[in-house]
Amino acid sequence: MTPVPDAPATRSGATLTYLLRVIIVDEPLRAARRLVGQGMTIFKNNRTVVLTLVAVAALGATAAAAGPELPIKGTATLCLTQAAAQSLATDGVTLTGTGAAQSAGNCVTFPGSGALSMDLLSGDLPLQGGMQFAGAGHTLDVTNLRISVTNRADSADVSVDGAPATSIDFVHFTIDPTKVVLTPTTAATSSPIALRLTSPGADAFTASFTHSPVAPGEALFDFTGKGTLTNPLGGFGS
Repeated sequence: MTPVPDAPATRSGATLTYLLRVIIVDEPLRAARRLVGQGMTIFKNNRTVVLTLVAVAALGATAAAAGPELPIKGTATLCLTQAAAQSLATDGVTLTGTGAAQSAGNCVTFPGSGALSMDLLSGDLPLQGGMQFAGAGHTLDVTNLRISVTNRADSADVSVDGAPATSIDFVHFTIDPTKVVLTPTTAATSSPIALRLTSPGADAFTASFTHSPVAPGEALFDFTGKGTLTNPLGGFGS
């Protein structure tokens, strides 16, 4: 904290007011402006906002230290990589969205909601709907996709030719912070994030179509997403 300058030589009440202004208003204001987000404006025109400033600074400090998860609602789009799309096309296998998911070409878009930390270190985002790979009289249904930001993995339930579904670790990913744009109330990818197929995922494709479109560890999908955050600090933006 910045050292408190000598208080004006006035009566004790004025001295206390001066010290409170420096300690409670000025320092939290500087911290809040740093932590809350770019473009935020916080006003300190009168004493009625002192408690607000203290609350904002406290919330901001908590966010910086612990990276609390905020509710998020939005969409996630998975597009087959060029290599995966070519392999599936050669085998006559098509991709379609099911349930709440919508497909367009080699992409499937899922609605979803969950939680995400502003430091991108934790979060859990279940997706609605699913997708089906179909060809040569066989199917592979992928449902209940769940993005774990914490584990950098997507789990899913997979069903081969209508058999009872099995939950597997489906794809893995890494997050490059330069590919994610965050504001106090939104989160979005600025460029695709590679989703790499796991061994269980490759086994599911092999069980359906005799081989996998990509090898384990290779990118099956490119992911893009966007969502709206429910942020207690978002209302202070301008």
